[in-house]
Amino acid sequence: GNDLSKFLTYWEDAKKLNLNVPNTADAIRIMTVHSSKGLEFKNVIIPFFDWTLEPQTNTRIWCSTKNIKEKPFSDLPIVPMAYNSKMKESLFSTFYLREKMLNYIDTLNVAYVAFTRAAERLYIIAPTSKQDNLSMHTILNNTLKNGKPEVDECVDKNFFLSMKDDMRVTDENLFVVGDEESTSMPEKDEKTENEWQKSISYFTRQRVDYHLVDKNDKWNLDRNNRTQGLLMHDILSNVKTLADIDVSFQTFEREGRITSEEANLLRSKIIGFIEENNLQKWFSDEYRVLNEVEILQKGKTLRPDRVLMKGKHVIVIDYKFGRKKSDEYKKQVRKYQTAIQEMGYTTEGYLCYVEQNLVEQV
Repeated sequence: GNDLSKFLTYWEDAKKLNLNVPNTADAIRIMTVHSSKGLEFKNVIIPFFDWTLEPQTNTRIWCSTKNIKEKPFSDLPIVPMAYNSKMKESLFSTFYLREKMLNYIDTLNVAYVAFTRAAERLYIIAPTSKQDNLSMHTILNNTLKNGKPEVDECVDKNFFLSMKDDMRVTDENLFVVGDEESTSMPEKDEKTENEWQKSISYFTRQRVDYHLVDKNDKWNLDRNNRTQGLLMHDILSNVKTLADIDVSFQTFEREGRITSEEANLLRSKIIGFIEENNLQKWFSDEYRVLNEVEILQKGKTLRPDRVLMKGKHVIVIDYKFGRKKSDEYKKQVRKYQTAIQEMGYTTEGYLCYVEQNLVEQV
């Protein structure tokens, strides 16, 4: 019968259902750009590439009144403002321009992630009309105007000049770089001395400009390490206690983000790091655990990787997965600690270099 309570229960349970499709299946995987981060596919299609660079109208922005003397704004330390064009001429024009700039950067970063997922073919479906200067498809169309990029406007002129003969517009009004029929790339484990690997798309997998990469070069190893680091970071963001580690890996496998072999490798690294540094206490029920919790401090948002709370004492943890140590990492953790101390807590701060099996107190 018609039972709202049962329907809501069914709906919540249905949301947890997943269909596990093997990577070898002849099928298309549909996912958001954010969930594709760190992954790689032979062929990638980006449909509806008409993204706007402008923030959504009436987005709420919290603005500091520190330098505002006009009332009633000066009576409050911070005020919410609706983002729109009128804000540009207001007392809060600086915040308007900053929000616009940050949205530009966010959109370009998302485009970078989307463009760099393809190993062999990248298809971008974008409109050619509506010449809106604040949209990604207009930027792309202008870059590829008349089937040839405007060389004077390009970041890397040498690349476009070297690829000029490989660029063309088909009868179907498609802009093409490279050979549509044969885009097979060498196997990753193939070891040919001094062999150079050329990117099929003019957006390479590592940067938005053109590169030639020696397959035996450290660049490839660094890229794999970065990918592993991103995966371990995402997995740990779902872990509160030791019991959650296996659950998190199972979820990532079920969603197709990692293979069982990768899961075994990364799991052994994480477990090994915890055991070798005697961190089991940090992954117990002794603490209240907050992963990637947002802290608002003076209009800025801080997001430590892991916060452990016990009474009025807080342990702040930031994970690092590279081989480099930096004083900037320490400064960042100290910022987290200062923000939490201002709330009346005592703090400890730690940097966890997972790949190096090293924990460093800040």
